[in-house]
Amino acid sequence: MVACCGYGSTPLGLFTVLIPCAPMYLSSWEQYHTGVLYLGYFNGPCEGIIIACLIMALSAIYGPQFYHQNAVDVFGWPFTDPSIHMQHLFVGLCLSALFFVHIPGCFWNVYQARKNKGLGFLVTLPQLTPIVLFFAAYYAWLLSPYSQVLERNGLMRVGLIMTFVFGRMTTKIILVRFPINGRDLMPRHISPNNLSHISQIY
Repeated sequence: MVACCGYGSTPLGLFTVLIPCAPMYLSSWEQYHTGVLYLGYFNGPCEGIIIACLIMALSAIYGPQFYHQNAVDVFGWPFTDPSIHMQHLFVGLCLSALFFVHIPGCFWNVYQARKNKGLGFLVTLPQLTPIVLFFAAYYAWLLSPYSQVLERNGLMRVGLIMTFVFGRMTTKIILVRFPINGRDLMPRHISPNNLSHISQIY
């Protein structure tokens, strides 16, 4: 998708690679507490993938330069500011869908499941620490003024490494249901992985 939209090895490309991880992790976390993989009317794993396919289809029709146009040239009203590009709308769409649709649904379902069991909800929030550290570490590492990874077109290699790290995080939530795996949702390799990223800042 990064290539289809012509974002390249840039902060926007990094955002495009990272943002799908959030709804996938949250849905797995929600399933851990509810026992059901509940996907709402608008969610990341389903509608998010459909939107991604539509975005890539537009690139196939109009070319990657479509997302580098001014929004006012594509839509006209209500966009009047020529500094707003289609890629800015893409970021706004992703963040709005995540924070105003997907996250509230996940939190509400976990809250209801815990309430029905007579358990508290706030104690579940520290379980989101891995995904927060995951995002913070990658952004701190790759957007550091001392980092040259993106400048040297290293986003593809970063994405490859990211798949193994994120895959380990999500499977940990799924496998933790089995007694042999204990009850720890914090993958033990996340901390050294994040420390190695943060160390690149200094």
